Amino acid sequence: MSFPVARIAAFIKEHGHEISQIVFTLDSHQRYHIAHGIFWTNAQGQSPAPFTVILSDDITNGVWTPRDPILKDYALAYTKALEASSKFRLIIWPEHCIIGTPGHNIVPNVHAAALEWAKQKKTDIQYVFKGSNSFTEHYSALRAEYELSYDPATKLNQGLIDNLSRASKVVIVGEALSHCVNYSVRDLVANWPQSRRQDLYVFTDCSSAVPGFEEAGETFVRDMTNAGLRVIKSTDF
Repeated sequence: MSFPVARIAAFIKEHGHEISQIVFTLDSHQRYHIAHGIFWTNAQGQSPAPFTVILSDDITNGVWTPRDPILKDYALAYTKALEASSKFRLIIWPEHCIIGTPGHNIVPNVHAAALEWAKQKKTDIQYVFKGSNSFTEHYSALRAEYELSYDPATKLNQGLIDNLSRASKVVIVGEALSHCVNYSVRDLVANWPQSRRQDLYVFTDCSSAVPGFEEAGETFVRDMTNAGLRVIKSTDF
């Protein structure tokens, strides 16, 4: 069990009497997804390996194309939009968090701590599912990277923001510091009163970067510290 996960469980157990609500945000993907290899093919019928970067130029030049050719124009627009955002480019990820598989589950010891908290507090846990639309990435818990007009789940989750704003303090933990935590917190800060930024806590010892993306995690920690959030270890809370 990773140290960040163990610390999350320990924090829930130690501070359960102070916690008014627990919100789990879960990556919830279809296997057929724009960021999974099976969505794409090259001229030899091969799928891209995990961590392949696919650029709009790759689609234009036929290096990689969607297996469903009707989606070529969409894929081109999608990758161009990602590139224009300057946040990141389309990266192929190992298949993960597939709905209905063990990988979609919350880590057992964290969930067990939360379930015991729910029993003791006589209240429910909130589960927020994100990423089930196969045609856009959804790193942030608050909105997809490419919002789709026909799918409200890809748009800003104002209801979740309003719910969090009722708390006097919001503690943010989980994986990964370089991606989902990173973009979730950035979106929250963008939609949060500046006068209340000190009420947002990011626990650096309860999160970690995806290997190879440590710089993104470090940049996030630095940016949020400069923005006025309380970026601390859970043991210093």
